[in-house]
Amino acid sequence: MLFACCLFQTDLSICEKIKAQYWKDNCYWNVAECEEIKDQGDKDSCYSNVAAAKQDLSICDRIKDQHYEDVCYSGVAEAKQDLSICEKIKDQYDTDECYSRIAYSKQDLSICDKIEDQHHKDSCYESVAVAKQDLSICEKIKGQDTKTYCYWDVAEAKQDSSICEKIEDQGNKYTCYERVAAAKQDLSICDKIEDQHHKDSCYESVAVAKQDLSICEKIKDQDDKDGCYSDVAVAKHDSSICKEIKDQPRKDGCYSDVANAERNSSICEKIEDQDKKESCGHYVDEAIFFDKPNN
Repeated sequence: MLFACCLFQTDLSICEKIKAQYWKDNCYWNVAECEEIKDQGDKDSCYSNVAAAKQDLSICDRIKDQHYEDVCYSGVAEAKQDLSICEKIKDQYDTDECYSRIAYSKQDLSICDKIEDQHHKDSCYESVAVAKQDLSICEKIKGQDTKTYCYWDVAEAKQDSSICEKIEDQGNKYTCYERVAAAKQDLSICDKIEDQHHKDSCYESVAVAKQDLSICEKIKDQDDKDGCYSDVAVAKHDSSICKEIKDQPRKDGCYSDVANAERNSSICEKIEDQDKKESCGHYVDEAIFFDKPNN
């Protein structure tokens, strides 16, 4: 695990101690010594990230691959919020993506109109609509799926379930109610849902949002109820909730997830399956190792 030490240090001599070329390149990348990286793709990716971090367009000129160069231009353009840099991008898709990201950052709808591809333009409208919490922008979207996503996102951002009524597809409308219910932590919104499976899913989302185990009891389907117990257990970092789960594999999974969330390998001992118990302990120990600031 020697490579991990390089993540938070800038001593190149440490990278030199690594035998495997992949991990040596990874170490150089993390200390931003791009020139030392042997793999050209990794080197170009490194330049791209450093250029964006430094907001230095000239670094992009060191990149050999056209795709990575375009990505580099896009990253610097977004960091500087400079539309003129997007014009340097050769690939039209990446150019459109560059415009979209800056439009979102600046909450400027007019930038979306520069985008040629309609799907990309729709996605840009959606992102600005959510950023501004402006439902009227969703109406500019031509694609029905993207318009639905726009309604979802704005409804959730504004915590306004009435927006869901604009959605024609029943399943998508129910999903909208669920997202708003979770955002508002308002169980009553779930009662707008007629389909039991969707209603159970809504109860689970609110239960997790409120970290309220009692809401799981409203769920009819046992498998969904077990899922609710597990998710609330993880949200509350409370392994005692896992014992409420009927299905043993899911119960074991619950203990494992809570152990990882708490960084507490002793919880793994509650797992019945021996292989899962050992894996649980391994993952928790690994997570603890990488949480340490000096690793």
